Amino acid sequence: MSPTALPRARIVVTGVGVACAVGFGRETFARAMRDGRRGIGPVTLFDVADQKTQLAAEVPGFDVASALPASLRETGSRSDALAIVAADEALRDGGVPVALARRAAVVVGATTGGMLETERFLAALHAHPDSLAPLANMLAHPLSAPAQVLSRALGLCGPRRTVCTACSSSANAIAMASDLLRRGRCDVAIAGGTDALCRLTFSGFNALGAIDAAPCRPFDRDRAGLTLGEGAAFLVLERADDARARGARARGVILGVGSVSEAHHITNPQATGEGAARAMRAALEDASVAFTDVGYVNAHGTATVLNDAMESLAIRNVFGAQADTVYVSSTKGMLGHTLGTAGAIEAVASILAMEGGFVPPTAGLEHPDPACELRHVVGRAVDADVRVCLSNSFGFGGCDTVLCIARPDFPEPDAPRSMADRTIVVTGTSRWSPSTDGPEPSARLDPPRARRLDRMSRIAASVADEALRHAAGTPVSRTRIGVSVGSAWGTIDASAAFMRRVTEKGARLAPPADFPNLVLSSTAGHVSIYHQLQGPSLTSVSAATSGEASVVCALDEILSGRADAMLAIGIEERNALVMRVTDVLTRGSRSGDVGAEATKRSEGAACIVLEAHDVAERRGAQIVARVRGWSESAVQQDERHSVRDDSCAIGEAVAAALRDAMGPRADVASVYTPVDLACVTKGVDAILPNAPVHVAASVVGYYESLGAWCLAAAVDEVQSSRASVSAAVGAHAGIAWAIVVERG
Repeated sequence: MSPTALPRARIVVTGVGVACAVGFGRETFARAMRDGRRGIGPVTLFDVADQKTQLAAEVPGFDVASALPASLRETGSRSDALAIVAADEALRDGGVPVALARRAAVVVGATTGGMLETERFLAALHAHPDSLAPLANMLAHPLSAPAQVLSRALGLCGPRRTVCTACSSSANAIAMASDLLRRGRCDVAIAGGTDALCRLTFSGFNALGAIDAAPCRPFDRDRAGLTLGEGAAFLVLERADDARARGARARGVILGVGSVSEAHHITNPQATGEGAARAMRAALEDASVAFTDVGYVNAHGTATVLNDAMESLAIRNVFGAQADTVYVSSTKGMLGHTLGTAGAIEAVASILAMEGGFVPPTAGLEHPDPACELRHVVGRAVDADVRVCLSNSFGFGGCDTVLCIARPDFPEPDAPRSMADRTIVVTGTSRWSPSTDGPEPSARLDPPRARRLDRMSRIAASVADEALRHAAGTPVSRTRIGVSVGSAWGTIDASAAFMRRVTEKGARLAPPADFPNLVLSSTAGHVSIYHQLQGPSLTSVSAATSGEASVVCALDEILSGRADAMLAIGIEERNALVMRVTDVLTRGSRSGDVGAEATKRSEGAACIVLEAHDVAERRGAQIVARVRGWSESAVQQDERHSVRDDSCAIGEAVAAALRDAMGPRADVASVYTPVDLACVTKGVDAILPNAPVHVAASVVGYYESLGAWCLAAAVDEVQSSRASVSAAVGAHAGIAWAIVVERG
């Protein structure tokens, strides 16, 4: 079966917004880049007296309260407020009308979320263990909060996603938003990242010895580590034809994306630069651009000894002799390493630089390292006529993502890449729950390979192992298999324990081996490393629908052509802190929002092997189910532009999601859903009045990524011929998801 080729829309950037250590706004940012002005100074947000360094790149003079709407000032975080400022500027810069903004998709990349505020609650809880007041605020700051806050504050009611791939998070957010536009799931998207400084990351990077006591010096022979920073950056993305039709000016074009996993080490980059080079080549191939067209590489350039040398090798590997003619610089010398924001802020930097006819310098670089011999920009910006650039983002766990960005006047290629209208099938599943399957399923893992895995990663690697065993046949190339993990909380107990150690023993005694596993994307990274899967590695965070988000993101990666197969994993480990918080909330007035089963907290995991049908056929795999359709629908706004989050409105979104996934036919025999929500029942009844609804939490207990377990159960049902078509449906905070499978 040959996939059908579809026209591929050109994605343009019509607006940008930024809040960073050199100030607010694109014009301020552009001037600072021309001058090579640094925004690094003493940390004021929290006490760093016992740390190796007292420096960071803080956003100066930022009043969080004034940036947040009145309704969010009690619960909003610094990350939320930074996101609102940058996204609002991007929308205004793009001239996006209110009616269009209401339908806009929101895709956010992040690594810390509201951790700065959460740390305050943890400290209060540590001082008063029996107090309920800190617990009541804990759930206001999960990693998915900024996306939800943006939607509420700016009236954006399209699809909503949060992705965490450590330092490449917001580059992947831009890639996801481009996919949504190309597939027609939205007409405009606001994509980017936001991360505020916090004690956890500051202490963690200090513990790893990755911090320079002085301002960082990317690519310098005397470099000694990174400087942490904070900020937010967002881009308005549209299809070129749509932007042209409404008279919008394009600032840049997202030509292509390369996303790979090094599958090497959870913190150290692959010394040869092979993974980074593969990501750059993939971005160029996706863009249908020759490396000879590229005039600038906005480097990841963290100023760590290993990263800068690796990236230099990778650039030389890709460009060969032309590496001496391509400008290379890193903005981290000005802005610090902004973690989840880095990909977006560097995409904005690249667009503004090409628009302004210059290449920014690498601030702090005085004596280029011979091991990093490239065409560096030192001191001040240089005037240059660059039409195409690469923006590199490399994250913990080897999550490497590269964006190929062009000026609007760069012509479309003579033979642009088309989109493959691929049929996607399921070739393997696995499920684990302690209530039905016993203790954690890690006994069959290879001990030497699993020795660095924390408990959550061991469980994820185990369910992935079982699902891969089911997906027998001639193996798919490991460079074409990726991992998509969904988790709302990650290892929050371990994060609390790490901060308790820092509080009680001091930052210099923070355990360095523990920190990497606290980054939410570490589980996906560990699974990629353990199973040597070198395709895209993603982590989706969508509160109570994290499992559904993981599956849909995996499907999109296959449709985009970045992978031939994806392991979609939904996982949550039992977190004592989350259980205490849930107990407090279910005593209050909001208990009805989560359903009765949600009070019976558990842990669990599920893995679904999703694969392009033509690939599965060629390798002789058994097809256990076919993915018939999937969708995500958002609650629309009322006349006052406020989001309707009531059960009736979400029920409408569930009905719309099911309708979109199934098309004109409505023959779903059964529906699986995490909890017994009135809005889900209402939505299902509106489309499928006779379909039984199976509530997963009543069988295995509740955890936030239970949606992946529901899909695995739906696949098992159609495989056993009890039903010809089944669906997994979930809803939370104004977003509804539906994934429909039929017998293979």
